[in-house]
Amino acid sequence: MADFSYPRFSPQEYARRRNAARDLMGAEGLAALLICTDSGNSRHNHADLHYLANLLPRHEAYALVPLEGEPTCFITHFNHVPTAQALSVVEDTRYAGEEPARTVAARALELGRGRIGLVGRASYQDYLGWREALPDVTLVDATRAYRRLRIVKSAEELEWQRRAAHFCDLAAAALERELRPGLREFELANIVESSYRPEGGEPHFAYISSTPMRDSTVSVPSQDLSDRVIRAGDVLNFEISAS
Repeated sequence: MADFSYPRFSPQEYARRRNAARDLMGAEGLAALLICTDSGNSRHNHADLHYLANLLPRHEAYALVPLEGEPTCFITHFNHVPTAQALSVVEDTRYAGEEPARTVAARALELGRGRIGLVGRASYQDYLGWREALPDVTLVDATRAYRRLRIVKSAEELEWQRRAAHFCDLAAAALERELRPGLREFELANIVESSYRPEGGEPHFAYISSTPMRDSTVSVPSQDLSDRVIRAGDVLNFEISAS
């Protein structure tokens, strides 16, 4: 047995989420949910998958969640499967194969016919593949209904959000403490990440811009850090998010 683990919500929290998803499927007359995610926005486009599986892959991924039975997660890079299996709370986490749309469709056929709710943005190629492989299945958009499940937070979720907010507080305090003339803007990213990495924080973004306080030319934080040198009398604008 491995002598390490990954941070995750409790089994009770994941059971609550699965039950909420099944309640949704029952109310909408769905046989399954097909969750489609990608690694955009610093992997936060995987939020729909992470909600049920504790996965934030670094590439496209899918999850098929049936009304009855156990879900399946599909990982599209073969060499990423071992880590995904260690992270996932879904026992059936597998390689999606060379043609992920067909692999997902084959699993859907094992579950039977009916209405499947799509969650997230599926590529045009995937959608065409599912239309061809699942002619007797009706695909409907269930994204908005599914994401409503994530809006109302449990006590456990709120506690994790407080922890993430603490990481952001650490970053702001570190900038106040360590900022000095002579540093370049892109060096500030190291100050930000180093403040919360030792406590298990994961970076989402650090938008930062600097400008002379007496003659400001910048009104918002920059999404891309420049090589501008910090000078005495500057003001710093920043927006920071950590996970």
